[in-house]
Amino acid sequence: MKIQSLFPKSFFVFLFSILFLYGCSLNQENELDQLPALEISNASYGIDPRQKMDVFLPAGRSAEKTRVLIYIHGGAWIDGDKSEFLQVKPLVEQAFPGFAMITINYRLYDFASRQNRFPAQEEDIKAALLYIRSKLAEWDVSEGILLSGASAGAHLALLHGYKNREDDIKGVIAFFPQLT
Repeated sequence: MKIQSLFPKSFFVFLFSILFLYGCSLNQENELDQLPALEISNASYGIDPRQKMDVFLPAGRSAEKTRVLIYIHGGAWIDGDKSEFLQVKPLVEQAFPGFAMITINYRLYDFASRQNRFPAQEEDIKAALLYIRSKLAEWDVSEGILLSGASAGAHLALLHGYKNREDDIKGVIAFFPQLT
């Protein structure tokens, strides 16, 4: 009789232990498979000190589901910095959940020396996109790209979108572009 009364208890303990261990191993595998969020600051896409970008990669990203949003700062082509994106980053993350986000600097025009005259800024956008495309697989993100920018950055995003019909550019978002 003791054997019969112990069998159900030991059987349930054994079954519970197996299910518990199996459940723990599944959670560990899922956690290990999921990529953590990653921030890359001041990645160079050219030799000029202004040719830098910041990259914000979300946790759990994959090439199948994680699209890319690139933000180009404003400043009338003579001022500004990629750090302006940090002011709107929380709002952009709400509007575009799960996106990888990249904010880029470009060479600024200098009135005194007349350095970095147009099309230097346009060339920087092309160089930044070339660099980003070379990193998509490493970053484990999609080839689908949205270009965006504010003011002069919006102008550069629109200019690139109209002049360079590229299949991976899925759209352009322009916030108060300077179209002069």
